[in-house]
Amino acid sequence: MLAKIFGKADKVDPSQLANLVSLEPAQQVALLDRCLALTKQPDFPLQANLDQAIAELLTLLGSQTAALSDAELTVAARASTLCQDPQALAALLDHQHLAGLAAKRLSKLLPLDAAHPANGHAKVFQARLENASSADIDALAQHASQPEEMAMLVIRASADARTALLASPLLQGEAGLAVLEKISRGRDKNCNRLAREGLERIRDSRRILSSHKEALSEVIDSTQRELKITPSDLDALIVQRKKLGMLHQRYETLLTDIKAAEQSLSDAGEDTEAFAAATNPFTDLNLDVPSPQDNPYPTLLARLKAVGDALGTADWLEQQALAQYKQTLEQIHEGWHEAKNTFLPGTTQQQTFDQSVAQVHQHLDAWQRLCALPWQDLAYPEQAADDGKTSAQTVDSRTMDQWLSKAQQAMGSLNWPGALATPSKLEQLQQQINAAAEQKAATADQQRELTKELKTLSGTLQGLIDQGEFKRALSALGRCRNLQKQGAKGAEKLLNRASQQLEELSDWQQFAASPKRDNLLQALRDLVDNPKDPEGQRQQLKDLRAQWNGLGPLPKEQRQLQQSFDDLAEQAFAVCKAHFNEQNKQRRQNLQARKALCAQLQEYLDNTDWSNADMKAAETILRQARNQWREHHPCDRKALKPVETRFEALQETLFGHLKNAWDANISAKEALISQAQTLLDQESSDGLANQAKALQAQWREVGSTPRGADQRLWKKFRQICDGIFQRLGQERDSERSAQQALADALVADIQAFDPDQADLSAANAALNDLADRAQDLRLEGQHRKTLSNLQRALSARQANQQRQAQSQRLEEFQAWDEQVSQAEISGETLASPHALFNARVAGTADTEDLLALTMEAEMAADISGPAEEQSTRMTLQIDLMNRGIRNLQL
Repeated sequence: MLAKIFGKADKVDPSQLANLVSLEPAQQVALLDRCLALTKQPDFPLQANLDQAIAELLTLLGSQTAALSDAELTVAARASTLCQDPQALAALLDHQHLAGLAAKRLSKLLPLDAAHPANGHAKVFQARLENASSADIDALAQHASQPEEMAMLVIRASADARTALLASPLLQGEAGLAVLEKISRGRDKNCNRLAREGLERIRDSRRILSSHKEALSEVIDSTQRELKITPSDLDALIVQRKKLGMLHQRYETLLTDIKAAEQSLSDAGEDTEAFAAATNPFTDLNLDVPSPQDNPYPTLLARLKAVGDALGTADWLEQQALAQYKQTLEQIHEGWHEAKNTFLPGTTQQQTFDQSVAQVHQHLDAWQRLCALPWQDLAYPEQAADDGKTSAQTVDSRTMDQWLSKAQQAMGSLNWPGALATPSKLEQLQQQINAAAEQKAATADQQRELTKELKTLSGTLQGLIDQGEFKRALSALGRCRNLQKQGAKGAEKLLNRASQQLEELSDWQQFAASPKRDNLLQALRDLVDNPKDPEGQRQQLKDLRAQWNGLGPLPKEQRQLQQSFDDLAEQAFAVCKAHFNEQNKQRRQNLQARKALCAQLQEYLDNTDWSNADMKAAETILRQARNQWREHHPCDRKALKPVETRFEALQETLFGHLKNAWDANISAKEALISQAQTLLDQESSDGLANQAKALQAQWREVGSTPRGADQRLWKKFRQICDGIFQRLGQERDSERSAQQALADALVADIQAFDPDQADLSAANAALNDLADRAQDLRLEGQHRKTLSNLQRALSARQANQQRQAQSQRLEEFQAWDEQVSQAEISGETLASPHALFNARVAGTADTEDLLALTMEAEMAADISGPAEEQSTRMTLQIDLMNRGIRNLQL
């Protein structure tokens, strides 16, 4: 059937095109291939039939939801190649299997600027990108909207057009460069290199920006910490101002560096927000460094000392002089505080100033008080006498006492400082006060003797009255009144009360006590008839008996009242007996419980192996035994005493065992502390951390110790361990710092290395030294990459130099060969330029050697040579291979 359909090469049956969709896939492919060949000829008569058939075929294939077979996909590929209907192809753009074929055909069928809707489809644009020619690049670039699209154009563009495309905003910044690097990977080395270099610059700029910001934050923190420190003196202020100046310079430099890094990111296409420091600690900050010569404090201290010396040595000062000194002190004080606005005084200077000011103020106040004393009222009383008699004869005791009180009050209010010299006027007043005080003391001694006798005698009055010795009491009262007249003082109320008692005692003695006793008896009867609770009953009975006894002894004729009171009290106490009996029973039970507790303790002590005892359990038993002892309370004191002695002895024995264990544990921990101190003091740090950890593990295995000792020992042990690990940390930090310093020096040497220096041997030696140093140091990838690049560059330079030397040597041999060859042709005699030419110049060259050289030249030039020489040539190749020469062309 196919032979009938395609029997003629230049014909296609229109009916076959009409039935294209009903043919087998193989028939469809054959028919479409035939149509494809005919459509290349001009004026294909069945173009309209073909377009309709292909549109139907593509519509049918596009409507299938199941996966297309390979044959159907081949038919679709042929049909899409012949399809001229953009609408039919556009319907397949979202098909799972046919979208790529439709997009590729549409990209060829539709012009780029055509208004057809399919032109805006992403797959169509992608197909244009994948198949774009150099002429299409500029036009496609105008329509690219994604970094991926622009990256594809860059890869396919020529070198001249690539520069403009790389400047596209779509490929700027980290996102665009990342897309270009990914798409160009494995496709275009130059584009991939440019993308990687751009990404590296952006990341470096970000890293630098972040580093500068962190450094700026550290500068701000350091400045704020420095500003919190108040300089103690001028030297400290100078140091602080210099430090702040360096921090400010560093602050400004970092701001400039941050702006440069931001500009670098902006130039690379990265949107960055302009950095602004949260705080500027240098705003309105005085950074001027004061001069040590501008120190006013010594001069002010000298002036202050002069004022203090003048006040301390003066014998008398008037108010005008005091006012002048006060004004001078205020001027010195103002000058001192004004100087503080420039820089602070030293600690010693400030202390000296404060002490001197306080002392001068104290002296001024003392002089002010001295001048303010009422000297007209402090004239000694003897000055009033004009008859030549002594003060004791002319001045009475009251006047002298009044003057002495006034003078002592004035002297007390003065409070003259001991550091000041005593003025003569004040010294005279003190002498007068001392004389008056001595006179007053003598009078007081006499009065004290009389008063003592009065007190002793008056103290016997109440006893005499209480004993009913009224006659003796009246005699003693008369003697007391006589002592009062002689100057004895005191006991006035006692004497008055005794007088009154003596007058009224006889009347009250008969009538006062009787009604009270009757009331107490009645209250006791009421307590018997209406008893209270045992404790209240006992307390009430105790109060009544105390009141009864407080009324004193009864007369003989009333002794029956005492018997009545005792009988009623016995009846009232009967209520309390049962309560007391119950208390006694509880006391006996508590006593038995305490005895049982002692027995348990004794059993525990006797049955415990104290060499392997659980000391924590022993501590618990010691504590709980004490608590149980307290719970069994109260007990009869007399019966409890031996039990308590036994309990305390048992507790002491148990505590002794505990103390022995505690002492052993304390000794063990002290030994561990000594070992830890030895570790801390040793010079070598090898294995120090493991040894310290082993000691800590041993510490945890030691048994319990008293809380106070345990805390003390643990604090000491922990401090030593902290010192060990702090020392190890410092050594690690020091080692890291040293390694970092070596790494920084190596990086500087790598960056400074010149691979183009004249002496290649020196360059190789220097580069090998850098490589050896890099083996033991941690370098960033970029620096190792730089080192590798330098090694490759130097190797390339060395190889190039070797090639140049080899080329020169070959040119030299070629010139010699031409000279020798020319001499051989002309028959001239020529001195051999090299040992290799000795045989030829001498005319004794071996023909086989010349043939071997010719064959080697043919092999190097890839020339087969004559057939008759193939066997010889094979032998030569084997010999060359045995000698390690495998590729003569190289």
